[in-house]
Amino acid sequence: MNVLSFDKKTDSLYYNTWNHPILFSTYEENGWKDSGWIQVPESSFAFRIMSNFGYGNKAYLKCGVKYKEQLLVNSDSWCETKKLLTYWEEQPTTDYWEDLLMHIVDIYKKRDAWNYNNILNAANKLNHYLSFPEQLEVIAHKWSNTHFNYSLQIKNIHLIEKCNELITKVQELKLENYDYIRDVTSEICGKVITLIFKTYNSIIDESSSTAKIKETHIERITNCFNTVYRFLQNTNQLHLLFCNKNVINEM
Repeated sequence: MNVLSFDKKTDSLYYNTWNHPILFSTYEENGWKDSGWIQVPESSFAFRIMSNFGYGNKAYLKCGVKYKEQLLVNSDSWCETKKLLTYWEEQPTTDYWEDLLMHIVDIYKKRDAWNYNNILNAANKLNHYLSFPEQLEVIAHKWSNTHFNYSLQIKNIHLIEKCNELITKVQELKLENYDYIRDVTSEICGKVITLIFKTYNSIIDESSSTAKIKETHIERITNCFNTVYRFLQNTNQLHLLFCNKNVINEM
């Protein structure tokens, strides 16, 4: 059994240190378990651990973290998988308890700047893939060697939806006016607008898809366009939409 403990004197979380009050103890039982939110004493920090060992493709081991009532984001493998920014995931076996608990220890140390740094990391990586989409290989999990055999169109939709999630989270966390994040998010908006129009045209022109599939794909990319438009409007950058020459060429 492994434990996560807290020392009030040093204001620190510890992995496998038994001489401080224990906040969480690991287990090996199969099946669904949820710790609920565990509050670190006299702090605004809480964590939640969820597991489902022994259930094949439905197995998981993950944690969520809140600080000052905000969920902290995790950009690790976010672009390359279908995972959301919200949770940190490890391989769903008891061999990975240490990695999960050490991650929580690390977040606690860096909690004040955690969201800023992870959002900026996610934005920079997404910005790169928008420039070089051929380099993106979408996998099920960060530990998976199996790649989804995505067509270019589906890969583009994946990137568009990642933009939607990122921009939504930037606004939710009120980070849109921080210089570096504002700059890279604005650049992402310009690129994804072009990609949305390009993908829309490819969906319309495609003959092999049913009307229902086309409708679903258009709805998915339209959601992102609406998010981008609101972001540009709220940050007084609508000129990025109307001055985008690539968009005009795609229309």
